[in-house]
Amino acid sequence: MAGQIQTMQPIVTPSTIEAEDVAAASCSCQGIWLRRILDHLSEVQLLDTFAINRYPTIVFPT
Repeated sequence: MAGQIQTMQPIVTPSTIEAEDVAAASCSCQGIWLRRILDHLSEVQLLDTFAINRYPTIVFPT
């Protein structure tokens, strides 16, 4: 569903190294998520700019 909030299950690791691996994987996932959001915002901004520049501005003399 769109707009559904997802919660992650807590993770218990038996070693510090595994905990670091889990933290690195989580950070990577968040980085990918952030990049996709920024790419989407960039696409929306380009579409808005195209729509604005598609028609020339008409200036009426005063």
